[in-house]
Amino acid sequence: MTRSIGSILPTVLVEFLDGERLEAKVGDAFHCITVSDDGWPYLALISVGELLATAPSKMRLAVWSTSTAAKNLDRDGRCALALVHAEISYVIRCLTSPAGSIDQLDGPPLSVFDLTVVDVLEDVAPYATLTSGVTYELHDQATVVARWKWTIGLLRPGL
Repeated sequence: MTRSIGSILPTVLVEFLDGERLEAKVGDAFHCITVSDDGWPYLALISVGELLATAPSKMRLAVWSTSTAAKNLDRDGRCALALVHAEISYVIRCLTSPAGSIDQLDGPPLSVFDLTVVDVLEDVAPYATLTSGVTYELHDQATVVARWKWTIGLLRPGL
């Protein structure tokens, strides 16, 4: 059953998105849902190396500047982040605002967005246990986690 738990991230998500211990968090991805200019939902995958909780109701997100997600966030100023974590399905509805850019050393520039949590929906089923959402394996974990640490460092307040 889905229920709103308000505009504050639960502690378990604040800790998951604290930018620390990234090696232990490899494998879980968020769906970042935006709306395209023709009105259709658009899904992008976001890792813990691109999203940082800066306060219980604030996050900072980095996406490729040339991506459809960046264009949608610039235009519409809203997104929903969906994931399964700790046996609960979450949808985090956010208002977004541009917060600068990051020139990566080995990839395209990143657009940075400040996210304000508007509502957090949680969903659990009394007859089943959620075991995972979108998961993945990295081809070169050391390189990717190093890039994530660098990106998260730049997403911390004061950017």
